[in-house]
Parts: sequence; C-alpha cells; structure tokens
Amino acid sequence: MKPIFQEISKEEYLKSYNFHKKDYWKRKLNSDFDYELLTGVTDGEIDKAINVFEKNVDTVNLETSSYCNRKCDYCPVSTYGRNFKTFINQKLFKNIILSLKKINFSRNICLNLYNEPLADKNFTSYLKFIRENLPLSILQSNSNGDFIKKLNDLHKLEASGLNKLKITLHVPKGKKFSQADSRQSLIKFAKRINFQLNSKHISELGFCFRVNKLFVIVQCPNWFDEGNYRGGTINTTKTYKNRVSPCVKPFREFTVYYNGNVTPCCDIFNNNNFNKHVIQSVDKNDSNSIFKIYAYKKLSQWRKHLFGWNSKKDPCASCSSSIDNLNQKDTESREQILNNVS
Repeated sequence: MKPIFQEISKEEYLKSYNFHKKDYWKRKLNSDFDYELLTGVTDGEIDKAINVFEKNVDTVNLETSSYCNRKCDYCPVSTYGRNFKTFINQKLFKNIILSLKKINFSRNICLNLYNEPLADKNFTSYLKFIRENLPLSILQSNSNGDFIKKLNDLHKLEASGLNKLKITLHVPKGKKFSQADSRQSLIKFAKRINFQLNSKHISELGFCFRVNKLFVIVQCPNWFDEGNYRGGTINTTKTYKNRVSPCVKPFREFTVYYNGNVTPCCDIFNNNNFNKHVIQSVDKNDSNSIFKIYAYKKLSQWRKHLFGWNSKKDPCASCSSSIDNLNQKDTESREQILNNVS
C-alpha cells in the first residue's frame, strides 16, 4: 500500500486508538472493585489470577531490547548505561504474547521502556508476531527518531502493525534544553520525512501526522523541568516531597523489561547493574507466569500501599507520575475499600 501522509491535530493524535470510555478509577472504584488487587490471589488459584489481570490491566509495557544510543541527563541511562545490546529471549517474548492471546487482549501494548526500540533491526518482526496473534491490540512505541531516516521507515512500521508512535527529539549530549536547539532538531527531522513545517509547528515545537493507520506525534519537551525522577535514579526539578496521592500505574499497567524482570511500574528503572524493586522474573516456560506475577501477593502489596491518600514510601515518596486528574472526593471510597481489606 502506498503511504498516505496526512497532517493531523494533536487532539486527533490523542484520540486515536483511545479505547477508554472513562477514567480508570471511575471504572474501578465501585461495588465491583476487585479486592484481590490489594490482597493478592492465593498461590495456585490460576483462574482467579487470570481473571484479575484480564479485568484490570489496560497496558502491557514490554521492552524488547536493552540498547539506547543516547545518554540523556534526565534519564537513568545516563547514570547506569544501556550501551550493550541484549535482546529479549525469543521464547520469553512469545510466551508473553501467547499468554495475552489466551485472554484475547485488545488493549495497549507499549514496546519500549528505557531502550531505543528502532535500533533493533528485528523490531518489525515483533510487531508482526503480535499483530498476528493479538489482532485487536493497540501497538504503541516511543522513539528518539534517530533511526527514522525517511518516510518509508514509518510506512514499514505501519505495515507491520504499529498504531501509534511518539517521537521525542532530545537535546544534544551535554547540553541543557533550549528553544533554539529544539527548533533546529525539529527542522532537521521534518526535512528527513518531507514534512512541511509552518510557524505554528515551530512555535509549538512539534507536529502530528498519520501514515495510513499509523498516528505519529513529534515533540521537543523540556524534560529537565517536566521529567519524572524515575524512582530516585535521577535528579529532576519536578518532584513531590512526601507524596500522598494514589498511583494508578501498578493497577493499570504490567511492566516487563528485556531481561524478563517485572517492576511495579515503568518509572522504576531496571538494568543489569540496577535491580532494585524487581517483583519477579517472567518464567518463559509457564504460560500463566504474567498472570501470577500481577495477581499474587508481592505486587498486590505495592498496590495496597499506593491505593489510598496516605504518605508514600520510597521509591514512590517523591514521584510526580500519574498525579493528574486525581480527585480527593474519592477518599471515602478508598478508605472504605481499605477498611474492608483490613
């Protein structure tokens, strides 16, 4: 199929492939709340574990390789490194996707964490395998754009099954954020894909478009000011001392790194030389492993701690992630659920 290249608005990008009918907490904080999310499913109750995962996980974060070609100061890679190329074990990858196939998973799968996914020449093969086995899933990824040399590179990703791509143009190594550098990065990237910039794109430092069914956003955020502190692995100006607000991520997301390690959320960095806060590793020989890890006690304890309006412990105590759209009017509902658990 010949690529159809069309500019779209940011609102169109945000609405594309959005399966949520309403906010996660509005869907969950009701009489049907799954208490097993906070108590954990008893070991051996596989059917219950599968059911809890199926009802509550909206996004699976799956990192297919370790390598990143950049070391941005606002990313843990700058401290702990990701200049080695380790790829996810193929048996492990297929086990995770085929496990999701058992529940006909049709929600988000995000194929990156702290790597540059497009540096892997096999990335399209992962997309094709997922699309073949999970035809209704929404495939997303994030990229620094360095490996997109022309429009046809995006067309290949679209043809392989990718639905959404967020491209962040980072600052040059060793430099702080500046509007001038960001404008130059935007101009260079647009030229590579033959996108016609106008004054609005340049002033907003970004633009959106689609290539057939692939929706793309290109952005130049100031992560020095807006970035998350990634579980305490980096310094950032956007931190919250003594956080008390709940966090949705260990409920809504399931996060697996290239080495099979599962962490409570995507903001908790994992690497071969940084293994704090690992819940467990996915067993490539067990088709129920991802369901057990999500629903059993260890991750449920994290969720219980992050569920209420209470002081949070490290590494969550100063985290700024997922604080938007929270409403303390739900305090009573949360307290009642916690009392019932107790």
